[in-house]
Amino acid sequence: MGSNLPADLEKIIQRMRTIAPGKECDNERLNHDLCLAETYLDRHPTTSHSILGMIATLQGREEKMRAHFKAARCIDKVSYSIRVNHILALQGFACFSESAIEAREASQIYQKNPELLAETVHACVQSGRFHEATHWMDDYDRATATTDTLPTAKTIRRISLFLRENRVADRDLESLQQQAASLLREEKVLGAALRYQLREDEIDRWLSFRFLLPLPEERVVALEWELSQRLAGSRLYDQTCRHVSIGFLAKEQP
Repeated sequence: MGSNLPADLEKIIQRMRTIAPGKECDNERLNHDLCLAETYLDRHPTTSHSILGMIATLQGREEKMRAHFKAARCIDKVSYSIRVNHILALQGFACFSESAIEAREASQIYQKNPELLAETVHACVQSGRFHEATHWMDDYDRATATTDTLPTAKTIRRISLFLRENRVADRDLESLQQQAASLLREEKVLGAALRYQLREDEIDRWLSFRFLLPLPEERVVALEWELSQRLAGSRLYDQTCRHVSIGFLAKEQP
């Protein structure tokens, strides 16, 4: 971001990162931040476009989000902060695979940046790429040079091992994720958050890979049914769904 960045722009960025897309927010505050960012376009164009892209995400305006981040990247092609903001914005629109690509490219540039490596692990998991996520966790551990690791590291490694034992490749789970994300994008659902865990009963074990949605339960049930219909007609149904349960949950559900 740069040490010469005005404090009010720094505060906007920090505030934007705490607001989940799809969640009701203070429109008056948002409009104030938008106007303020626009006044800095001449003096701090990179950061201002990045902020305007984040605001567009909260407003559900994907084309405008992409336009602002494209403008920011044209000015500064390797800015670390722009990359992180862009990753988060893409996730807000359920562009999980695209977010993972952006995170991967950024981490190849900033190979020892712990925050960015952590975001890359998260982006890979959201896209369904658990095996790749373990490689970025190794890089994170080397970059931090401590015994501390990511809070989710053990779970991610256990899931990666389970998927490998059952011959579920990253591309297979990512294909399932893309089916779910495609439906969310069609329905213009913002702010999906992933919940994942290994589950088991008396006779079986599987990965629960479900997106929590900020929607009424009735609409979530309808989306769950639509996704199941789409998956039933795909080649992945028998191959991958034996080991992975993918779907949606309302955020208020346990």
